[in-house]
Amino acid sequence: MADAFPVPAPEAATRSADRPNWVADALLAAVTCAVATFIFVSIAREVTTTSGVSFAEVVTTVFDGEKYVEISKTGYRFDGHYDHLAEQNLTWPPGYPLALRLVSLGGLIHPGLAGFFLNVLLLLLNTFLLSREVRARTGSFGLCLLVAGTYALHPYGEFQLAPFSEPLFVTQTLAFLALIRARRWWLAALVAGLASGTRSAGLAFAPTLALVYVLCAEGPRLRRWVHALGLGLVSITGQLAYLGYSWLRFGDFLAPHRIQQVSHGKVALWEVPWAMLTKMASPLIHLGSWTKDVRLPGTVLIDLLMFAAAIVLLRAWRHRGEGVAEEDLWGLAAAMSVLWMLPLILLMNVGFVSPSNGRYSITLWIALVPLAALLQRAIPARARRLAIPALALACLTVSLVWFTGMTSNTLHGLAPF
Repeated sequence: MADAFPVPAPEAATRSADRPNWVADALLAAVTCAVATFIFVSIAREVTTTSGVSFAEVVTTVFDGEKYVEISKTGYRFDGHYDHLAEQNLTWPPGYPLALRLVSLGGLIHPGLAGFFLNVLLLLLNTFLLSREVRARTGSFGLCLLVAGTYALHPYGEFQLAPFSEPLFVTQTLAFLALIRARRWWLAALVAGLASGTRSAGLAFAPTLALVYVLCAEGPRLRRWVHALGLGLVSITGQLAYLGYSWLRFGDFLAPHRIQQVSHGKVALWEVPWAMLTKMASPLIHLGSWTKDVRLPGTVLIDLLMFAAAIVLLRAWRHRGEGVAEEDLWGLAAAMSVLWMLPLILLMNVGFVSPSNGRYSITLWIALVPLAALLQRAIPARARRLAIPALALACLTVSLVWFTGMTSNTLHGLAPF
């Protein structure tokens, strides 16, 4: 197992003949992010006109956004009762509230407004980086549009523009994967530590980093396992600091997760495999409820991303004796991270099929990057010029319509997320 993915010689790490086109990638990011921002702001202004509240208050009151803003202003509060979800804010990790406090200059600017501008910039950066990653593998603008364009106009993209932690987490994820590709293992562990303090799903980076290191690093096997353990521990420092604060202030190390258990239902360790199957199969089980339950399409989206990650890992295992090129190492780590997140979400008792299930797909979008290269290889060369742009435009159209409808419903308070 430890020698499954030998380190390739420098010449084995190949890139696409077409070097990343910075201008095209920047324009793609700028245009798609501008469209998403325009739609979001236009709908938010409609709400401000009809309700009489400010733009900052509209974006702040989008579900968890209010909690993030509250933490950035006044810190954490917990009354000791795990079933009083509305009366506490301890279940939201500190990474994003700290970023809000910094960007709002300690509260001089409304944190909700500061979060909006911060997330616009992060969305622009993430879209650009995703486009670059796809272009480095494929050289195809159509595939860049398919992956990066649909990320910017994500079906649940209102949570990338309201003060939510998803854009910051995706930025940390992309930095983590880039450092793994560069084999900067300890820096990757530090970034993973920050991510675990931003979202609990960031704990998935610890086993990912440890396994990739054991499989790909050089040196004696025992030494690799010892280093992997150290990397894993560093990768969860943000979450440990968060839970340590909970213990010092409120006397309960696991209070944030106990609140989640009471609020969303406990999932025991032995129940995770069955829970994963039933939750992912829920769109098929409840076919008749699609018109009534807006959560089911979001579950389908997550299922597809999980399936994409599984394909990438299966292909990597089939070619395990050939070494790992730079892009394949990025994709291997991305696929592992995505597949670790689902059981982690269930174990953290957040409730996979819950009103927020579609929103989770934002952080799983990285699975489409390595899949794009596989998709290009699967389509015959003669058909690529038509098939890839057609597929990209179709997906982008569906994503844009979905994003517009969900943003309108969410900001008007008409639908769960």
